[in-house]
Amino acid sequence: MDSIISKLWCPLEIHRDQRKNVDDNVIRKLFELLEIIKTRTRAYHRASNDQFERYNCTLAQMIRCFTKKRQDSWDVHLQQFTGAIRATENRQTGFTPNFMFFGKENIQPIDLVLGLDAPHRTREQTELTDYIKILRKALTEIHVLARENIKMAQWRQKRDYDLNVNCKVYRVGNIVFKIDSVRNIWVCPKLKTPWEGSFVVAEVQSPVLYKIRNKKTSEGFHHDRLKLSQIHDLPIWTQGLMKRILEYSKRKILDD
Repeated sequence: MDSIISKLWCPLEIHRDQRKNVDDNVIRKLFELLEIIKTRTRAYHRASNDQFERYNCTLAQMIRCFTKKRQDSWDVHLQQFTGAIRATENRQTGFTPNFMFFGKENIQPIDLVLGLDAPHRTREQTELTDYIKILRKALTEIHVLARENIKMAQWRQKRDYDLNVNCKVYRVGNIVFKIDSVRNIWVCPKLKTPWEGSFVVAEVQSPVLYKIRNKKTSEGFHHDRLKLSQIHDLPIWTQGLMKRILEYSKRKILDD
């Protein structure tokens, strides 16, 4: 409330990861009061939050280059790092975040050191009304160009992704394994089995999202984190679970 809403605006929707620190009672009540919609990413699937993950990657690289042996004080310089990113031209939009947000480039410390005048200061902006007109026109043109640049970047990313994509299709009742991404202490990830299971596909949530179940848990996963099982001698509990899921699916189809 104090850091974002009071200074900028009240968001209509917040897209977040799987962390639990945004799920406490106070945050939930605040979101209900302000009618903010919450959406979540899929577990271990960075593509559903790619812009933020890319930002974190850039920020982590800056922290590593700057701190080196002084890793206990990286948070002291965090605002300077983010300020540098906001003053850097984005590869997708073609503009800096400062220019997208304010309609002009902010004065940087290097401008003051070198005695450079800010590029947005012109005689046409001496009058307030003229400045507002110019700013409104600039913001409109900036966002139109940014949307066009983003569309081109999305098309290139989709083209590159589709070259190697292999969409896997599963049906309700299929036995699958999931990638084990959990790292345990004293266990070398290179020596452990990369797949965990078996699980039964309980629901097809979308063409690429599946809900899987075992004896204890029920989770949703992206298709590229699952693999069809080739095991024929299934445990008794797996056979029973698969039978119950198939019967429930048939009843649901008949009811519909």
